[in-house]
Amino acid sequence: MAGVWEYGAHVLASQGRVATATITKKVMHPAGEEGRTATSYEEDSAFTTGEGKRIEGKTGVAADYWDRIKPGDTFQVTYAANQPSTYQIGTHISTTVADWVSVGILVIWLVAIRLTIRASHRQPTRKAASPLAPDTAADAPRQGNASINGPVFMGVVLSSVGAIFLLLGTVNLVNQGEFRAHGKAAMAIVLTKSTVIGRNGDSYPIGVRFTTDEGKSIETSIGVDFATMTSLREHLPVKIIYAPEHPEQIRLASDDQFNTFVFLWFVSALGGVLAIGGAIVIFSFLYAKHQRRSHA
Repeated sequence: MAGVWEYGAHVLASQGRVATATITKKVMHPAGEEGRTATSYEEDSAFTTGEGKRIEGKTGVAADYWDRIKPGDTFQVTYAANQPSTYQIGTHISTTVADWVSVGILVIWLVAIRLTIRASHRQPTRKAASPLAPDTAADAPRQGNASINGPVFMGVVLSSVGAIFLLLGTVNLVNQGEFRAHGKAAMAIVLTKSTVIGRNGDSYPIGVRFTTDEGKSIETSIGVDFATMTSLREHLPVKIIYAPEHPEQIRLASDDQFNTFVFLWFVSALGGVLAIGGAIVIFSFLYAKHQRRSHA
């Protein structure tokens, strides 16, 4: 794949000619159509070479660019004289990026091969070379590698998990408080819908664009549930609430904030309980160990 891209870049650099392409159609593929997991946009365009040959093509574009263009708009392309089906948008021709990407892929491949060869020729360890021979030194207890005590390890795990839950809950509670106190309403346009399949469950991010009260255009995304995702339509408005100081942080105005607030309090309380419980386990074990040593 890198070689094909590299070849195309050098063909354009050596045989490049400029032509004017015309947008013939705008196409939107909604999420869920024909099994698509995300909304995508493309433009259909065509140009005529110097020899009079018509070349048609499709190009995937961003949602914001798709909104701004219309059929009949023109733009410049660079095509190869002997292979007009090889072309790129714009007149800037450079092989530097393609060269460096190809070199980088080659270096990574060589390093991977080198590591594979070293791993396959690695000498077996003494224990692996003679598994039937008794190895008293290996069986002897190692003084410097004492195993971690179970209660202490469990306490550290509980405290760490609790601290993470407490941090996440507290940060989100603060954000919710800012939304309630200073949040501003706006009408956003749904640009994209996506379905992200994960091991722990699917998520449904949607991309939106809106304009703040100060006239600043913001593009951002927010995760929603499946029912909300299916109820929204691309290029239709949806009411949101955004934080004035951080306008990229938004929430849907229709969200049930009471349930969210209760859930965040539960996460924060659970984190606090786990963190305190883990600290108690660690302190209790160390205190008991200290008492045993004192009596001994």
